[in-house]
Amino acid sequence: MDDQIPTKDTSNNALRNLTAEAAQQRRQVSRLTKDELEDKYLRMYEEYIILKKHARKQEDRIKRMATKLLRLVSDKKKLEKEGKGGASIEVQEKFEEFG
Repeated sequence: MDDQIPTKDTSNNALRNLTAEAAQQRRQVSRLTKDELEDKYLRMYEEYIILKKHARKQEDRIKRMATKLLRLVSDKKKLEKEGKGGASIEVQEKFEEFG
């Protein structure tokens, strides 16, 4: 069995592939009319705005859920400190609902 020692790839094949792909994309773009380019740009920009709004909504939702989780954890700890024999049924149900 031959012992193979890993070596650094210095062939730059990945860079060549990217350059070739970029050149091909430039050729495709150069074939489009100004109106087609404007339409594509506006469509992509609208999609970007929609995705940005969706991302903000998701971030807000994550923040709200994190706040709820922290509140539930603190309620559970408080109940356990008070010696109520564990968490109340209500807190337990909220944990199950949250997960």
